[in-house]
Amino acid sequence: LTFLLNNNEKYGEVENTGPAAEWEKTAFIDVLESYRSQLANDPNYPMVFSYMAERSVPDQISLETSENEFVVFISYAMMFLYISIALGKFPHPLKSRFFLGLMGIIIVILSICVSIGVCSYFRIKLTLICTEVAPFLVLAIGVDNMFIIAKAFDRRVHGSIEERLGMAMKDAGPSITGAALSEVLTFLVGAATKSP
Repeated sequence: LTFLLNNNEKYGEVENTGPAAEWEKTAFIDVLESYRSQLANDPNYPMVFSYMAERSVPDQISLETSENEFVVFISYAMMFLYISIALGKFPHPLKSRFFLGLMGIIIVILSICVSIGVCSYFRIKLTLICTEVAPFLVLAIGVDNMFIIAKAFDRRVHGSIEERLGMAMKDAGPSITGAALSEVLTFLVGAATKSP
């Protein structure tokens, strides 16, 4: 059976979908779930049925997001631990670069918050990819740059800190800039597609 509703939903633009979503929840999904549980417990009716509604995908995304919050938190903690150990000389108290790793994680979290704010301002709907996959992609890019700059800085042993940092940026800057430009172009090509 197919029930067609006048939804008027377009990409990035939602016009009063509340009543349709509420009808799907109360008159459709809740009723089918009650029948499904009754049939599952009755051996005389070995019938299995499934259903799909427009709100099924957003409901599943919100369920997956809420279930994976702990996994995402643990993943960030593991990434932070890895950065802190691998960037410096662990467990040296001054050369472990613990705060460099912490600042890298904080910058990624802030950039994700800004991107969510920009998407909300332009009424662009967020998906599971935006909230769970994109932060790790941004973190991987940022961690890569932190490692490049830190290793270039460690290779310079003579001069003041400012001179060593300047020479490290002279060595690492062009490759970081080229990689950043290619990443921006890649995301622009992705943004040009019609995928939500």
